[in-house]
Amino acid sequence: MSEKFKMPTREDVKIYFDPAWTHYVSSLSPPRPGFALFSTTLEYQFFHPGTPENAEYVMLSTGWLHDSVWATISIPSAKKHLAEAVAKYVGLKILKTFPVGSVEFPAFSTIAMEAWEQLK
Repeated sequence: MSEKFKMPTREDVKIYFDPAWTHYVSSLSPPRPGFALFSTTLEYQFFHPGTPENAEYVMLSTGWLHDSVWATISIPSAKKHLAEAVAKYVGLKILKTFPVGSVEFPAFSTIAMEAWEQLK
């Protein structure tokens, strides 16, 4: 049974504006070569399902721009060296940027900005 779609709450989006977390965004559809290997390796090597560490691996998929699907992986900033090592291992380059398009990326929506204001 699939879950019903629900709009994110302020609590749901606070993580994306918290400097204690680092986020990695990539296209799932169309797929970015190497990203599936990156995300799977990162999760299973360092945030294995069924362990307490898995609570520190947050993955969100977002529809954006003409039916494309994007993934955001969030991990504690203190552990970003793990993601950097995995990216190097699988041949990906991590860029310090954010998705840009003709429509605002969902993480920068009004509700997300309101959550950011509450963190201050």
